[in-house]
Amino acid sequence: MQIWVDADACPKVIKEILFRAAERRQIQLTLVANKLLYSPPSKYIRAMQVLAKCA
Repeated sequence: MQIWVDADACPKVIKEILFRAAERRQIQLTLVANKLLYSPPSKYIRAMQVLAKCA
C-alpha cells in the first residue's frame, strides 16, 4: 500500500497526521507539490517536486 498526497492543497495539520500514520504503519507516503516541501527524515516519507510545462 502507498499513500500519494497532493501536498499543495493539503493543510499542514493533515500532513502531520499522515507523517505519524506512515511511520506507525510503515506505509510509503509520497507528497507531490509544485514547490519544495518539508518532509521529516524517514525511510517511509518522501517529497516530490513536479514542474508544470507551459506550452
